[in-house]
Amino acid sequence: MTRRSDAELSVWEHLSELRTYFFIALAALIAGAIVTHVYNAQITALLFAPLHGESLVFLSPLDPLLFIFKIDLFGGLILALPIIFYCLFRFIAPALGNRGSVFIGSFLVVSLLLVLAASVYTYLLLLPISIGFLLSLNVAGVENFFTADRYIDFALMQLVLTVGIFQIPCIIVLLAFTKLLDPKKLAKNRGMAYIAAIVALSVLTPTTDLYSLALFLLPTLFIFEISILLGRAVYSLRNKSPMTYE
Repeated sequence: MTRRSDAELSVWEHLSELRTYFFIALAALIAGAIVTHVYNAQITALLFAPLHGESLVFLSPLDPLLFIFKIDLFGGLILALPIIFYCLFRFIAPALGNRGSVFIGSFLVVSLLLVLAASVYTYLLLLPISIGFLLSLNVAGVENFFTADRYIDFALMQLVLTVGIFQIPCIIVLLAFTKLLDPKKLAKNRGMAYIAAIVALSVLTPTTDLYSLALFLLPTLFIFEISILLGRAVYSLRNKSPMTYE
């Protein structure tokens, strides 16, 4: 067998392995969606808790079906995340050697924990305060009616933004580990980073009140500083002890 055929076989083996892990992750997502659907009523009650009894409405005959599907899908994704991350680790780890595998494994575990932390932070702090602000807005002669699908979209928007913020340490550490970023240079330009964060969050924050903006901005700045410290440590270790993937 020639070297070319060996290489081609290796490529096909990797594609087959990738397909296997993809179907495992997909099965986990479907199973998670089924579990979520079984407890849909309880989950919906939890999601509606920040509304403090405010009624929601549907505007289309299909809205209830789409609403249930959206909750099932997103709940299934959350439940399947550990298995999805595990499949990702199993696919990547063999190419990295022992030390690289330890780093990637730790990286994925921390990333998953940060996703869970972002979910808790959004549900317990961000969402109640944002909803409270929106419910306080009244226009003379107009009665407030929130649709269920828009409420879920609003909550998911906040969650996605918060998860992105909480992933900053993982991104900076990964860039430092691969030497694509020197955290010292990032620290020297933290002023520009702060300004960029303020502008970006002012645009991306679903509500315009200062309380919600502060609840996004303060964790961002704190996490950014922690990320720089972690990135410096990883970057320093990489320079002192170059990674070998054997």
